Amino acid sequence: MTGAGDLDQRIAIEQSARSKDALRNVVETWGEVGKRWANVNFGKGSERRDAGLERASAPATFRVRWDSLTSAITPGEYRLSYLGDTWDVTSAVRYGRNRFIDITAMRNIRKA
Repeated sequence: MTGAGDLDQRIAIEQSARSKDALRNVVETWGEVGKRWANVNFGKGSERRDAGLERASAPATFRVRWDSLTSAITPGEYRLSYLGDTWDVTSAVRYGRNRFIDITAMRNIRKA
């Protein structure tokens, strides 16, 4: 069971906005829409080891309290920011009778 003390990591929730530039090209931007306390669980041991060695995409589950913002999170429209990385939401599932939302996301690693 998750208690208030287990939500000990601060995450930012970002939402996508699409607009058109002067050349009428679609431009996607991301803006922060809120911050929440979360319990963060990374993938299985082999996934953690591979991600650490290669700095590849790694899955994590972010458990946050259910509220009007977190219950609206959907893949593609929202992403998370945590420890300097962005995390692409792959699913958001209610947990415990509208007490929590489990957000599964993949670390987005872009090569410079």
